[in-house]
Amino acid sequence: MQSVIDRPLLERLDLLKAAIQPPPAEGIPVGRGTVQGRLAKLVPNEFVLDHTTCSKICHTMEDIQAAFDEAIRVQVIMAEAAKHLHASAC
Repeated sequence: MQSVIDRPLLERLDLLKAAIQPPPAEGIPVGRGTVQGRLAKLVPNEFVLDHTTCSKICHTMEDIQAAFDEAIRVQVIMAEAAKHLHASAC
């Protein structure tokens, strides 16, 4: 394995995209059971988690503000969903 620390960031992102593959639909066997879930590559400007970007490349202060506002919006939605799940479990 070779270090990529000296390569440009965009080149490293391309290498990350190529290296990580999604898990099989049936999950990955671990021990006596099967772990199921999904991996999300947090690569800038790629959609994950139901068409939400978790990472963005920003070039201006407006881009940074928009990314920050979106992160807060997603956190609020996730907190509300968790609250409803907890309430229905009790």
